[in-house]
Amino acid sequence: MRIKNLFFSFLVIFAALFFWGTTALFFTNASLLFLFYLTLSWFIFLTLVLLFIPLINSRNLIYSSFILSGAGFFLFFRDFSGESFFYYLIGILFFILCLVISTELMLKEKSERLKFSLRRIWRRGIWWLITGMALIIALVYYFNPLLDVNQQEIKIPQDFFGLILKPASSVVGKIIPFYEPEMTIDQTLASNMLLSGNKNMSFSGLPPELINRIEINNFENINIGQLLEDPAIKSFIQEQTSQNKINPQLLAEQREQLSQTLGIELKGDETMEAVLANLVNSKINEFIGPNAEEISLGITVALFFALQLFGRILSILAKILGQIIFSLLLIFKIVFLKDKMRAGQVIEF
Repeated sequence: MRIKNLFFSFLVIFAALFFWGTTALFFTNASLLFLFYLTLSWFIFLTLVLLFIPLINSRNLIYSSFILSGAGFFLFFRDFSGESFFYYLIGILFFILCLVISTELMLKEKSERLKFSLRRIWRRGIWWLITGMALIIALVYYFNPLLDVNQQEIKIPQDFFGLILKPASSVVGKIIPFYEPEMTIDQTLASNMLLSGNKNMSFSGLPPELINRIEINNFENINIGQLLEDPAIKSFIQEQTSQNKINPQLLAEQREQLSQTLGIELKGDETMEAVLANLVNSKINEFIGPNAEEISLGITVALFFALQLFGRILSILAKILGQIIFSLLLIFKIVFLKDKMRAGQVIEF
């Protein structure tokens, strides 16, 4: 067996380990960076396998490499005593089966063709390859959900709401003209109270130059939008809310009313994204109730089909890169294309 064949085999096994490692990393500590690593590892493994199957003539080496690649999964998912191990084992066996079916279909196409064509060889078996990878990622998700449905509770990360609120600051700003995402719920309530002209609020320290511009006794009739166009007045109102100069008792009453309306506990120091996260999570969990397992299974099935679609898109790029690598191997005479006469039978009558 040639050394370059063994080297290629080690590359495939290493790519599989990279794929399993990034999968474990993403589902235990989800982030956009780790999602990128997972996508990159999937792309690398897919590209190498697409080249590995047509270029290696030994089925023993191909299948040995796939078995070792599948076994590498358990280096990163080591829960051997839990229920998940049994399903992981079934999933890995099905993953290897998909690789075997993909290999046999590609090799069959390769043997039947008079002219070697990677594109036509890949077309025969790539669907099984994508299916196996999509299945194992969906299975990992089921036992390591980003939305923890299996525990009768969904916890959407607070950072997710922060990503929504930051672009929406300008929209919220139309209601609270000096709104900032970092404002606490007390500051937000104080801003609303201030702009609604509540007579129980303290305007202590009002600069003399602003007294003539703000009619305190007729505050409710003032055009707030027009008033806030004055930078000095806007700055003063911001200072009132940020330095907690609003009546504390009145602020507590407003917070309690909002807490009862939303149905969640409010302490006052939460940011808007924290309040939104608690509200959405609590309402979703009221809906889930006893159907958590069915919902989790439904999400897993939907993820599987979504990953199949994504895999098809990724396979287009993998085919392009694989074709480029194959051309380079031909140029540097690492791979050779040779003409071979085939024995055949003819019938005469």
